[in-house]
Amino acid sequence: MRAVPTWILIADGGQAYVVERKSAAAGLKKVPGLKFDGPRKLSREIGTDKPGRAFSSVGTNRAAYDDDKRLAREAEEKFLKSMVAKLDQGLKDGAFERLVLAAPPRVLGVLRKQLSPRLAKTVWGEIRADLVKSDLDEVARQFDEMKR
Repeated sequence: MRAVPTWILIADGGQAYVVERKSAAAGLKKVPGLKFDGPRKLSREIGTDKPGRAFSSVGTNRAAYDDDKRLAREAEEKFLKSMVAKLDQGLKDGAFERLVLAAPPRVLGVLRKQLSPRLAKTVWGEIRADLVKSDLDEVARQFDEMKR
């Protein structure tokens, strides 16, 4: 049976890296140059101005608009999009044939939307867990469980 090079993208909203398995007998190893650090700012630090104010249509109540979460999500999406562009380039260069996505469920949803059709066809599986801070042995264990 022919060895199928597989890349595993391990990501959360702020960090990511890629590991590869070149064959079933080979262990996992990190792919050099494919470690990503996203925005490290707190949500409240992303916006530069004080949030706008809204006035109630009845009475004197006022409330602040909450743009912090929206801005943090936009920064996260931009980070994930740049990461997916690197994966696309790796696919074009022939570095892998199969892709596994390992990320928390919300991040997986964002990643799926960012994938090009060509890259989406290489997705072999998903691991719904935050493995960014896990060692390669844990990643390998999760990968092996996913294959069953």
